[in-house]
Amino acid sequence: MASTSKSRLARIASVGGRVGRSRRSEFNRAVQACRQPGSTYKPVYYSLALDKGYGYGSLLNDTPRAEVDPITGEVWIPKNLNNTVEYQVNLEYALVWA
Repeated sequence: MASTSKSRLARIASVGGRVGRSRRSEFNRAVQACRQPGSTYKPVYYSLALDKGYGYGSLLNDTPRAEVDPITGEVWIPKNLNNTVEYQVNLEYALVWA
């Protein structure tokens, strides 16, 4: 996580991590780690669903779905954290476990 100053566009604070308690690493997780952005988007998507009339008990489909990259043609099938398929879940469950 990093924080920037609006006036100078300079990083004023960041939180990364260390390899271990006694060893320091040159790898700075705050600015060098590559992460999937899914959890960053979650609040936006779920707030949109709530605005559209979905409730926390609304049922959502949780079935495998293939996505094809239009440029490379590669097929990607997203998976749940524990590789399970629930088939139907409510919005609250999806928010917590997605």
